[in-house]
Amino acid sequence: MNELFVELIKQVPNAVAVIVMAYLFLKAEKEREERREANAKEIEQSRREHNIFINNMWAISIKQVVESQNAASETIAQTLAEHEKASQERYERMKVTDQLIKAVQELTMAREVKP
Repeated sequence: MNELFVELIKQVPNAVAVIVMAYLFLKAEKEREERREANAKEIEQSRREHNIFINNMWAISIKQVVESQNAASETIAQTLAEHEKASQERYERMKVTDQLIKAVQELTMAREVKP
């Protein structure tokens, strides 16, 4: 039994070395995991900010397209209204001109009939 204790005592430095190595390895793994988690959080935050930035760019772009379309539609509607008004004025002038031509023709016919 004494030999067993003697042998155990001889192996204590080796066992301590193995235990220290295991401790250092586990400590390094824990630190690496903590760094990985911190990096993952930072990357996720960066990804969220990037997605928000991209979504804002899309929203601004679409808003500008819609505003441009609205402005174009308003311009077209205004131009059509102005054209309709001008057409109506031309039509009214044509009616007046037609009436004047008719009146002149009637006067001319009346003068031709009188002599």
